[in-house]
Amino acid sequence: LHTHLSLAPEWNGTAPQADVVVLYLEGLDDIYFDAEHYGEALAPLAVMKESAINLTAVRQVEATGWSMAGIVATQCGVPLVPNGFRARNNFHAVEDYLGAHRCLGDVMSEAGYQLEFLMGGDMRFAGYGRFLEQHGFDAHLGLEHFRANYSEELLKQANINWVLDD
Repeated sequence: LHTHLSLAPEWNGTAPQADVVVLYLEGLDDIYFDAEHYGEALAPLAVMKESAINLTAVRQVEATGWSMAGIVATQCGVPLVPNGFRARNNFHAVEDYLGAHRCLGDVMSEAGYQLEFLMGGDMRFAGYGRFLEQHGFDAHLGLEHFRANYSEELLKQANINWVLDD
């Protein structure tokens, strides 16, 4: 591995000229790239996969196995440990969402990045909106954004229970 990677230049704390895109693809497995069995649904990602860092054999640690816990773990480097009545996704009423922790969004925002988060669910769910607001994100677009900007017919086609399909 060391023959294929080089050390990044020392970072001066300001945003570089490159964009950074983080895709959260919950439930996606490498096997879905097999076009023979799963068609061409992931063809656009397959092109990016070839030129990106592709981590395999990744395992979850405790308290990172549900949606919001995965976001917190990847953004803040800590598991989301429920406390008392705050179990799993019951974080919608939390006022201080890991405010003492410095997360990736905080660092990138301070460096000058414009941060946006897009998902097909309600931003109140599990406290997504609150977390993103408190950790440097300039915008977070959820289900309400789509309802305000897209036809009901199109939204019905993308609706899976309580969330829009990616």
